[in-house]
Amino acid sequence: MATGIRQTKKRFGVFLLALFTTLALMNAGCLAQAGSVAAAGGDMQGVWAGVASGSGSRGAAVTLTLRGEIRKILYRSPLNCAVAFEPPAAPSANSFSAGVYETNGGRCDAMIDGQVAVRLESGGGVSYTLTKSDGKVWDQGELRRAD
Repeated sequence: MATGIRQTKKRFGVFLLALFTTLALMNAGCLAQAGSVAAAGGDMQGVWAGVASGSGSRGAAVTLTLRGEIRKILYRSPLNCAVAFEPPAAPSANSFSAGVYETNGGRCDAMIDGQVAVRLESGGGVSYTLTKSDGKVWDQGELRRAD
């Protein structure tokens, strides 16, 4: 009877080891995806702010947030809308582009199925360009670190 209990404990220990290894590998994959913006230049992580200069934005104050899984551009008055974008597919050391997957309505709906490109500038800021699905630039600007 004692041998059976030891074998059961041993099997359970092997099972737990396999389970934790699997969970650790899954977590590493999630972290790799969430960290894709960080891989696109750790200096880009954070909050960036400025005034938009594109024709679609009409000079609205704009905030770009890049924090882990949070990737969005928020426009204040007069637009009062936001654009969220996907994890970058192939980021480089100082730039990335990604598809827009969600807006919260209003004028930002023009960006549905559009693209965002972000580049770290030599002066310490970031530039961004939002391109509509038809290839026309909707907004662009240069932002400074706000956090």
